[in-house]
Amino acid sequence: LARRGSLGVGHSGSYSGHYSGDIFLALSTANADALHGSDEEWDLRALPDARLDPFFEAVVQAVDEAILNVLAVSEPMSGVDGHVVGALDRDRLVATLQAQGRWVPPPGLRESGPGR
Repeated sequence: LARRGSLGVGHSGSYSGHYSGDIFLALSTANADALHGSDEEWDLRALPDARLDPFFEAVVQAVDEAILNVLAVSEPMSGVDGHVVGALDRDRLVATLQAQGRWVPPPGLRESGPGR
């Protein structure tokens, strides 16, 4: 599943270039008995490959949504040597997502304009 994280980044429009710094970390709590160091056999439960597609799709959607969530709440930042990057204009971000057919208002959002 962790290998599919880059597909979620690509879904948002990045190609994960050489200097992108993308890092994907996956942790699991499945089959904890394997860590006990015993020589005894243990049962392993796994899904057949043919049933993994919904999980792969969920990973892509989750990474894509996480990126869009971060863009929506961005704030101005100051960096090294006085470099300053402004926050994204949320209304413009929403308008772009709407133009691409990708805008879904968050649950409970009170609309008073394109991005608010």
